[in-house]
Amino acid sequence: MRAEGVLKLVSVVKGVTWPAGEPLAAKCLGRRLIPLPRRRHPAPLGRCECGIYATDLARASQYLRDSILFDVGRVLGRVALWGTVVECERGFRASHAYPTVLYVPPAPESGALRRALELAAGLERYRVPVELLSSRRRITESLASL
Repeated sequence: MRAEGVLKLVSVVKGVTWPAGEPLAAKCLGRRLIPLPRRRHPAPLGRCECGIYATDLARASQYLRDSILFDVGRVLGRVALWGTVVECERGFRASHAYPTVLYVPPAPESGALRRALELAAGLERYRVPVELLSSRRRITESLASL
């Protein structure tokens, strides 16, 4: 996402912005599998869906298909999770996270390489390695080696 001329990482699910240079701290945003009274609680809570989600490559395969792979505005990454970490059906939910590496996927349309390079340069403000990936195979190889 570009806000005020600056590129920012934003969750594809909740629209939460990841701050550059500091950890993302989870907050409960209210959606629950099991109805609970509306009380503030630290995230993640076992009976709630709150927290910062992360998963492994096998589970993330849906994000390695068509729309994300070929949308140069979306990136993939590896994150460090800490604080309270809850294992869940689809991976993990944590109270704190920060990216450790970002991957900019390829896009086939004209001008995509220039846009991908601009995106990678804009993400350097997160002070983690940013890797421009050249193919679907390269993405899978890079993420599988983690």
